[in-house]
Amino acid sequence: MTQHNYRRGARVQLHAATDAWMMGDRYGVVTGYKGALTRVKLDKSGRSVLLREDDIAEEVERGPLLPHVCPKCERHFSTRSGLWSHMRRTPGHIASAFPRGAAR
Repeated sequence: MTQHNYRRGARVQLHAATDAWMMGDRYGVVTGYKGALTRVKLDKSGRSVLLREDDIAEEVERGPLLPHVCPKCERHFSTRSGLWSHMRRTPGHIASAFPRGAAR
């Protein structure tokens, strides 16, 4: 399995040598992976592009656009209701969020 430097939901800046950066698409959000490539949804154009780790200059800040994270599968959601509907539909996710005997 490939180790990735950027987590899903992380806001990143593209490297200045990329075509997207030169066309004004400088920032985006990491939305997934495909093998060794990282999928980034760009802010300005809304396109999703596959980039090598070298094509990402830096992480700008941690996921402000996708603040809600499933504790079991680490999927990011933009709303709390989206997170809870995912956890209700997926077996075992609510149990992992609230283990038995944990203080509430």
